[in-house]
Amino acid sequence: MRSRGFTLIEVLVAMAIFALAAIAVINATTSNIHSLSILEQKTLADWVAANKLNDAQYQDLKDGAQGTETQAGVEWYWRIKKLKTEDKDFSALEVTVSRSSDFSHPEAVLRSYFEVQS
Repeated sequence: MRSRGFTLIEVLVAMAIFALAAIAVINATTSNIHSLSILEQKTLADWVAANKLNDAQYQDLKDGAQGTETQAGVEWYWRIKKLKTEDKDFSALEVTVSRSSDFSHPEAVLRSYFEVQS
């Protein structure tokens, strides 16, 4: 009885299939890591925006107020705008948060509505 092994073609085809599968796994992992980094930055920016909205409501920060805040070792720039709404009894505060001082690429924009005090 003669034992039979794999031919060279069969081994090459198996290696090609494995290589394609490995490349797909590496691409998926890389994409996941990149998305996780973006999600982390967005979350930190949202926290800064929420903090500044609270500050604006309880410390009476004025329209146009801006500054910096450090969150998780990252310096964030924030700016507050007061917006008019269609209903004259309500106004809105909008906080924009960015990693750049010119706010060219905002990471988070959070808006809160409140009743205008007469």
